[in-house]
Amino acid sequence: MKKKKNKAETAEAKGDKAFSKKKFKKALSHYRQAQKLNPDNLGIYDKLVEAHRKGTKEWTREDFSLSLEWTMKKQELENPDLKKARDRLDPDKARAALLETLSTLKRLLKK
Repeated sequence: MKKKKNKAETAEAKGDKAFSKKKFKKALSHYRQAQKLNPDNLGIYDKLVEAHRKGTKEWTREDFSLSLEWTMKKQELENPDLKKARDRLDPDKARAALLETLSTLKRLLKK
């Protein structure tokens, strides 16, 4: 685990160096690597968004989606209750929770 964290820190440092040289796409690549190695690093998400914003002239839907995903992940790390709230809003998870509740009710009624 420590080795993985060290690799993440190295990748982030490489990203910082590339970013300072205005090599935003290269910085983004290093930041993505760091994020994959240590997804709980709160600081990496701002760097991902900023490198992506500066390195991409015209954004596609995928670009907006990535930026939103990183921003949401950062918010969830800052406030874990947000993840619970978002999970409740997810239609698939809400459906699964409803089916589980119905199943429990059926079992209780049979007793």
